[in-house]
Amino acid sequence: MSQTELADEVKKRGWGEARQAIISRIELGEREVRLGEAYLIAQVLGMSVEAMAAPDDVHLLLRDLDSNAAQVKDQVGTVTKNLEILSRYVDHLRADRERALAYLEDQATTPHADSIQRAVDSADEALSEAAKVGG
Repeated sequence: MSQTELADEVKKRGWGEARQAIISRIELGEREVRLGEAYLIAQVLGMSVEAMAAPDDVHLLLRDLDSNAAQVKDQVGTVTKNLEILSRYVDHLRADRERALAYLEDQATTPHADSIQRAVDSADEALSEAAKVGG
């Protein structure tokens, strides 16, 4: 976020005299920030005043925690959706496997028995892999 954008956002929240130049002076340490101003800036930046005032190493740690937490939340959604899709494929594969086994029972002497058995074995391997990830 640019200094101008930050000034515009805090102005909308009640800091009427906020300007880019003031934000710049605060960032450079040339002007002290008042508590009310700090609260508005923190609000716009989506953090607490305490986090904003933390030493650089704590600030970096908080940023990393927030960033990684957001990524984990995003991935949980993706994994959940993919597990639902996997579950549907597993259901179809199980049904197809059962049909193949029934066909082998009825047609044990079919010239395609070896190919069908290899396909069933492949299906068993896929089902085993799916079970490892919760499918």
